Amino acid sequence: MLNLAILAVGGWFLTSKIMSSSSQLTEEKGVLETTQKNWEQISHSQKELQLIKPELAKIDAAFVPKDQPIEFINLLEDLAQRTNNLFEISLTTVSNPKKKEDGLSFQIRLTGSFLNLMHFLNYMQNMKYRIQIESLDVSAYGAGGASTTKEGKQIPANSVLSTISIKALTN
Repeated sequence: MLNLAILAVGGWFLTSKIMSSSSQLTEEKGVLETTQKNWEQISHSQKELQLIKPELAKIDAAFVPKDQPIEFINLLEDLAQRTNNLFEISLTTVSNPKKKEDGLSFQIRLTGSFLNLMHFLNYMQNMKYRIQIESLDVSAYGAGGASTTKEGKQIPANSVLSTISIKALTN
């Protein structure tokens, strides 16, 4: 009888230890599966990043370098020459160190025919840099012959004077 009682207590003790260990093992298995899924997601994300890295470089190239806008300005000058427009540009962004700017603002003044203005806008829209046209003002000049602007600039006959405010997006 004593043996039977010792056997029963020992069996109960072993059974409770086995149940406790089984429960712990199941819990640790769940943690391991979750960790494995997380590693698989990280690995998948790293592969996706490698696939899109070349595209990221293209995206970066679409922004004007904030500290080097000269290439952008030269490109606009070339577009104006290519479309037979007289060209003036001025930087209108005022840097505020407390406010992070997302672009450089410029004011462009073009003088040429209306068709040449349309060609310039088309080229500007399709150039490699991303811009936002914030305003466009077009005034007809010289319907009866050559004329002069308020600033004393000579305008050829049948021309338009355009003022375009743009923001060149920067990185």
